[in-house]
Amino acid sequence: MNRLFLVIVSLLLATLFQSTVVAQDKFKFGKISDEELTMTQYALDTSAVAVCLYKEADLRFTYNINIGEFGTETEYVQRVKILKSEGKQYADVTIPFYESNSTKGIKEQIYNIKATSYTLVDGKVKESDLSKKYIFEEKGTGNWHIMKFSIPNVEVGTVIEYKYTRKSNNPYQLDPWIIQGGIPVKYAKCFVQIPEYFRYKFETKGYEHIHSQKGFATQSLGAGSNGPINVSCITRNFVAQDVPAVKDEPFLWCINDYLSCVEFELDGIDLPNTLFQSYTSNWEEVKKNLREYDGFGGMLDLNN
Repeated sequence: MNRLFLVIVSLLLATLFQSTVVAQDKFKFGKISDEELTMTQYALDTSAVAVCLYKEADLRFTYNINIGEFGTETEYVQRVKILKSEGKQYADVTIPFYESNSTKGIKEQIYNIKATSYTLVDGKVKESDLSKKYIFEEKGTGNWHIMKFSIPNVEVGTVIEYKYTRKSNNPYQLDPWIIQGGIPVKYAKCFVQIPEYFRYKFETKGYEHIHSQKGFATQSLGAGSNGPINVSCITRNFVAQDVPAVKDEPFLWCINDYLSCVEFELDGIDLPNTLFQSYTSNWEEVKKNLREYDGFGGMLDLNN
């Protein structure tokens, strides 16, 4: 009886997950609804200065057939409703990325930046696109860089949305997908497609429930001497809804440790015609990797 009950509950949850994903898959960049434009407060948190209506990350592996190397490309999308004057700060976007000075080091690139603000004025929608001349790149600490832009003509009641792509030559370390932040999130979705050669562990963290669904797909890596190179992939779909904001509290050591997110850990690599290479490290290997990583180990060599 208990087993039957668990099966029924599992089927109901799977059906709910599917219907939720299908409903939100109608999201189209640049298509703002009347409900979003006329919204004056977020029912689940009336004190919110802004609310993230939709955020998405779409991560896929790439392959450079000329040099035989994998990489990753991730497209990020966010749509935010400004509810109070303090919420206008969310129109100022900063994107950190890493670019090593060494030839074989990690190199990331931010491109395909698009952003628009939508404001209802006398019953008509006023659209303001981000101009490329207002996109700036700044040097950060060490090998870190920062891409910055400010979405124009933002007022209380404005809906802003933006998207960009992050390209990396490092398929061995995937950035965590962080859902929570300083404002509530109505709907969040992350899609990951990983070739069978890379075995990753997925871990959800935080106090908010994150739906997860596993699937399979086939990806073309380009054309080789014997024709197209197709590889089987594992896909994972992560969805979270009605996620509350996380607010900094006194004596809270590191707020990032409490955010709901999805983390990816490389377990190993199993390339054709090679032996399986494990990346699940012991503590000695972890210390060695940290020491060699110039974003951490390099700091230990400072003289002052």
